[in-house]
Amino acid sequence: MMNGWKRVFGLDPVDMVIHLMVASFLVAALGDATRNDTVALLTAAAGLLAYAWRRQRALSAMPATGLTSGEVKLAELDAQAEELHELRGRMAELEERLDFTERLLAQQREPAQLPRGG
Repeated sequence: MMNGWKRVFGLDPVDMVIHLMVASFLVAALGDATRNDTVALLTAAAGLLAYAWRRQRALSAMPATGLTSGEVKLAELDAQAEELHELRGRMAELEERLDFTERLLAQQREPAQLPRGG
């Protein structure tokens, strides 16, 4: 039942109530502070746009309805494997940079260790 709610509204009921309460508070506070209905109306429109943005992000993050839970898990594992592969490449690059830095530091130390001629 809850999943159906999220598929329609994009947010679960608790998030919806919090969003509506915060938006209502802002509309009332700004409308009262400015004593201008236009500001209150623009604040309400901003709250509605914020909800539309949050809904779109939440719905796009949801898996397609045709996928089974196994297919969703497989997709998640594929994404994790791809990320792991990328991290291994970055690790190898960092190792190469560290080796290069160590060689540079070693070259800088060697001349200082040579005895001075007289």
